[in-house]
Amino acid sequence: MTTTETEEGKRQGYMDHGSVEGQLQVLSERGSLHLVVYEPISDRPIRCYINEDLLNNSRDAFGKRVEIFGDIRYRPDGTPRSIKAEEIATFPDAGDLPSVADVEGILRNYH
Repeated sequence: MTTTETEEGKRQGYMDHGSVEGQLQVLSERGSLHLVVYEPISDRPIRCYINEDLLNNSRDAFGKRVEIFGDIRYRPDGTPRSIKAEEIATFPDAGDLPSVADVEGILRNYH
């Protein structure tokens, strides 16, 4: 690999298969079908390209915390820039989770 190829790779970032997590806040059909998820720690937007099969799931998940699986493009500094979505998983709302009282003693007889 030449020095020029290495420098070009550093400027462009890299690609990997994995998942991104955040709050789904934008759903757009302008240009290409995509949504935008805001990563919870840095609050940076991550553009997620979706196909028609994921459109209904995306609408249902609007405004919720989601995890999106697919091919991720990263910036040279390692932060995700975009993802070509294969699957969208919605996290449950806080009100749907059991309370401490609900799970107290659940492992009482576990040895």
